[in-house]
Amino acid sequence: VINWIGYMKLRRDDIKQGRFRAILYALISFVFGVWLLIANEDRWDALCLIVAAYSITYGAANLFDFITQIFPAKIARKFKQNFRIMLPMFLAAFIPRRVLSYLNERLKVEPEQIAKQLDVHKQDDAPDIQIIVHVGENGPMMFGHVDFCIDDIVLSYGAYDPSSRRLLSALGDGVLFTVNREQYIDFCNHHGKTLFVYGMALDENEQKAIAARLEEIRDRLVLWKHNMADCQKNGEEYIPFDDEYLDDLARDADATFYKFSCGDFKTYYLFGTNCVKLVDSILGASGINVVVVNGIITPGTYYDYLDRQFTLQGTRVISRTVYPEIPKEASSPAPEQAEPEALDAPK
Repeated sequence: VINWIGYMKLRRDDIKQGRFRAILYALISFVFGVWLLIANEDRWDALCLIVAAYSITYGAANLFDFITQIFPAKIARKFKQNFRIMLPMFLAAFIPRRVLSYLNERLKVEPEQIAKQLDVHKQDDAPDIQIIVHVGENGPMMFGHVDFCIDDIVLSYGAYDPSSRRLLSALGDGVLFTVNREQYIDFCNHHGKTLFVYGMALDENEQKAIAARLEEIRDRLVLWKHNMADCQKNGEEYIPFDDEYLDDLARDADATFYKFSCGDFKTYYLFGTNCVKLVDSILGASGINVVVVNGIITPGTYYDYLDRQFTLQGTRVISRTVYPEIPKEASSPAPEQAEPEALDAPK
């Protein structure tokens, strides 16, 4: 069903590239599903073989990461550039929520020790780009969200137009907003989100490739909504959003919203062209490729990839900064209750 909807989305947006692959995946999944229903003993043997093959491949990828640590950084980086095997979707989807629960528990037990680990840099150089992984306690944020940041400007993609959402918000008009990094982090922390920010160092060719990819994306954008500050500057009337969260973004964080005139991201699809897919399409321009099961990339997939790369030497990921959620009672004056010390660390 997921692949079939993806095929229909490509057809609706008049995108020929990828149609054959989507319909092929849909047919293979359908045939395999029917076979599992009608087969008897053979189906369990086949499932065991598939799980075993994937587990061996995933284990080999981790062993490969370990072995490359023996080599000098330049050699290791060359070997690891196009070799990424990630967890399957049904496991990766729950990683952000589990990490958040662990972080909150450790902050309660040993706040001072955890606070020292909230901002770690492997080298003194500032990162060229940053990937921001959002996690929340409830709702869709339990599964996370991913943004791209360059030159202190955050690019965030999603189905942000409430009037276009359908199929329980799995489909909708693709909307991208740009916002200042510091304003956005503060805004998210006050709206129930914890942010994991990973900094990446790129060489000159990789930076040029990403700049070219960003230019392609900008060429397909059309302005959808101005923020309040721009409206006041241009003498225009600010028209509030129907969605309270988006309205707060435009008012408090000065976010500017765009829609896509054409291309894959014209229509948002939760199991295809989602927030992670946009970030992956940008990073992919530099040669970073993440291999995932079924082609579905989740925020948990990217968190797992980034955090693993941060723990290894000689990788592009050179920093990790965590910005914990600021509780509502802590963000408002409370004379009898002090704000927890650990939450002050990232600011």
